[in-house]
Amino acid sequence: MRFVRQRELLQRVDGVRRGSVMRRVRECFGQCNGDPQCWAQCLIEFPSTVVWPTAVSASDTYHFWVQDYPTGMPIAGAPVMLCSTADPDCKIPITPPGTTDPSGEVTLPFQNSSISGTEQSGLVGFLRVAPGGFMPDDYYWTHPLSESQVYSYTELATVAEWQELAATLNVTLDPTRGIVTVAAYTCPNLAGSQAGIEVKISTADKGTQSFTPSGVATNITDSTGILTFFNVPPGLFQWTTIPKVLGRQAGTATATAHAGMETTILGIVTP
Repeated sequence: MRFVRQRELLQRVDGVRRGSVMRRVRECFGQCNGDPQCWAQCLIEFPSTVVWPTAVSASDTYHFWVQDYPTGMPIAGAPVMLCSTADPDCKIPITPPGTTDPSGEVTLPFQNSSISGTEQSGLVGFLRVAPGGFMPDDYYWTHPLSESQVYSYTELATVAEWQELAATLNVTLDPTRGIVTVAAYTCPNLAGSQAGIEVKISTADKGTQSFTPSGVATNITDSTGILTFFNVPPGLFQWTTIPKVLGRQAGTATATAHAGMETTILGIVTP
C-alpha cells in the first residue's frame, strides 16, 4: 500500500528523531500500558514547546528513492532537486540537482544550518521530483533534519493512473488544481495511533475531496495514516492534524500545491 513502507524507514533510521518528544511518548506509553485516554492526558501535560534535536553535523546527505506506483519498481533517470520552503517553485535549488540511478536512488549532499530565531535546528524543505511520463511531485517533510544521513522515498503515478483512480472514486480531476497526499505518523509503538487523525487543509473548498487508501471519503485517517486530497487550489496552504486521542491540534506546517502536480507531505504529528 502506498507509503506504508515509509513508516518502516522512520522506525529503522534515526534521521527524523524527535528528541525529548519521543522520550516523552515512550514514557507515556509505559505508564499507560497502551490505554489511549491515559496516553492522551499524559501527552497533554507535556510542555507545549517542542525542542527538536540539534543538527549533528554541518555537511549532511539526503538519500532518496523514487519508485513506480503501483509496481514499486525503481524509476531510474528521475531528476530530483532539494528545495527551500521559501522557494515553492524551486527556482534556486539548495544543492545541485541529482538524478536517480538504476536502483531509483539519488544522493544529495547539503549544508545543514540552524533556523534563526527558534530552538529548531536543521533543514526544513522539500524535494521536487519530475521524471518524464509521471505526474511531478513535491515531497515535503515537516521536521528539521538533524542527522548526517537522511533516508526516505516516494512513489509516483502517471497522469493516466491518477485519472483512473479519481474515476473509481467518482472524482473529476481539475487540471487547474493539484493533489495533496498526507502521510501522518505518530507514536510507532502505540497500536492504532495512525488512525483517527483529522487532517485539515486551509485552502480546501467545495471542490476538494479527500479519501483513505481504501477509498473511504473522509478527512480522518485510517490505520495507514494516509489521506489523499483531490482538487486542492494552487498556492500556499497550511495543514493541521487533530488526533482523536488528544482532541486538539497536534501538528501544523505549510506547503504549496501546484496545478497538475502532486504535493506529498511526510507529517510528524507532534504534541
